[in-house]
Amino acid sequence: MNSGKKIAIVGVGISGLSAAREFVNRGYEVTVFEKSQGLGGRASTRRLPWAYVDVGVQYFTASDPVFKREVARWLKRRQVAKWQFTPAVYADGAFKLSPDNQERWVGTSAMRVLSHDIASNVDIILQQRIKHLEPCPRGWRLVSENGPFEYFDWVVSSLPLEQALPLISNHSAMLNNISPPHRSVWALALATKGLVPPFIQGVFSHDTVRWLSRASLKPGFKRIDQGDVDFDDVWVMHFQESWSELKGRALPHAELQAVASRWFNKMLASAGVCPVSVLASHGHFWKYAQMNAPIAEKPQPFVDGTRRIAAIGAWCGSGRYEDGFLSGLSVVSAIDGA
Repeated sequence: MNSGKKIAIVGVGISGLSAAREFVNRGYEVTVFEKSQGLGGRASTRRLPWAYVDVGVQYFTASDPVFKREVARWLKRRQVAKWQFTPAVYADGAFKLSPDNQERWVGTSAMRVLSHDIASNVDIILQQRIKHLEPCPRGWRLVSENGPFEYFDWVVSSLPLEQALPLISNHSAMLNNISPPHRSVWALALATKGLVPPFIQGVFSHDTVRWLSRASLKPGFKRIDQGDVDFDDVWVMHFQESWSELKGRALPHAELQAVASRWFNKMLASAGVCPVSVLASHGHFWKYAQMNAPIAEKPQPFVDGTRRIAAIGAWCGSGRYEDGFLSGLSVVSAIDGA
């Protein structure tokens, strides 16, 4: 292994994984650290008692030529498919279909399939929360709750900015003038009983709820065999940032489900559809979810070449899944050329 080519990446979202794969392809030795037990960050998939459900990222778009080539590769491997539906808007008590020309893509075995594809040749250590970084004569030492890992020539954070700052700010000022970009969002997966016409699949809204997704009509949706819930559909609901932050992480699940059920059936009634009953639900509070405003039109990494530390993520652009992927590639080019 050549000197200067040992990389530590903190976080296994799409940015960290795309960077790790590209580093490996260029001959670097890479170790990725992740505090949770699964891959993907906001694009991870939950195995609920009744189905596999993406509680975070519901779909992604592709506009950059480099990312389009990656999507084409996934498509050839049948790992993605277009989610074809006519979106709707529910506002001021009225439901209206709102056609657009946007191409929306989903993983054919939920979003997790894409993270696992990218990570296939990457060394990943799960359930290791990195508490702080220590500069040493031989490089960087990463200290986790279970002890130190050493030594690395570069450290790349692929965490949300708010989580990257405590790791980086003592060693580099490169992030100090950036305002925290994220707002919190409550998400709720719902298993429902009752027939809903197929024209209702994706609904944008502007009050308590910002987005409703019919997960059970996405390509590749997978039920749990012998699951204990006899449902007709599975939905994912994302609540507005202002409502989510007002209620906070401590919101009782029963209240969250009750609010969701009332909103859902009012929306269905406005579309001329009979009410449904909620059989089961699963909530998750995404603390760093929605961007306040884009930081850049095209995602660029933050790189301190003197200290050999960098930060990447979807937040380096406008928060899209595509931005995360591209920021991972761009940091490799920056470090490889340093």
